[in-house]
Amino acid sequence: PAACRVPPPQHPVMSRRAARGMSAARTLALLAAAAALLPLAAAADLESCLRDPSSPGCEDGDALYLPPSAESDLDALCRASPFESGCSIRRQCLSGAASGPYCSSWSLLSSLCTSKTAGAAAECDVFLGLCNPSTSRPSVVKQCTTATTAQGMPTAVGAWGDMELLCREMPDMVPCLTTCTARDKDGCADPLLSLSQVCTDHYMTDCEGWWEMCKWKPMGLVPFCGAGSAMSAEE
Repeated sequence: PAACRVPPPQHPVMSRRAARGMSAARTLALLAAAAALLPLAAAADLESCLRDPSSPGCEDGDALYLPPSAESDLDALCRASPFESGCSIRRQCLSGAASGPYCSSWSLLSSLCTSKTAGAAAECDVFLGLCNPSTSRPSVVKQCTTATTAQGMPTAVGAWGDMELLCREMPDMVPCLTTCTARDKDGCADPLLSLSQVCTDHYMTDCEGWWEMCKWKPMGLVPFCGAGSAMSAEE
């Protein structure tokens, strides 16, 4: 008798719709796996960009120097040097009285980490490594050039000196009797704000340092420059 033939197994033909579904599922799985690796990639990128911030791929500073880390460094800097002008602006930003680009962590770090007092702190290492590299090649981190300090902003030392002269001329002014009674961090804890209060109320010759900042109507710095900076923020 003829041998019985066993027919080969029949494989079902996959529809195009099913194939597309499997392809989409595979793509989603790959994206999820890539997302899980992002924190590791960011950490590695920060290290390489600190070594050479002129390298391609270092453009987005927020992806390298994560905002919570930047804010933590600002907290430490302003605990150590609360009298600094950058810390004065930060206090007004946190209270909601000031707003706009000069409240960004990069702008505040730019002010603090280029000052003689705070610039040597370890909390400035990442900012300075990314924005003020020791190499001859310029940094490509975009926040280093777009998030800058308010133009002409007086330093704490400069504001202390101006307040000393102003209070010598008009010792009965309220800040001279209350918030700024001496040229040091104990007698004048917030020299930039005290100077701004005097000069927005009564402009005098020794307000020239304050005017170097406020003549540009820095957006959102209302507590320091008055309503003109508010109008700039709305335009």
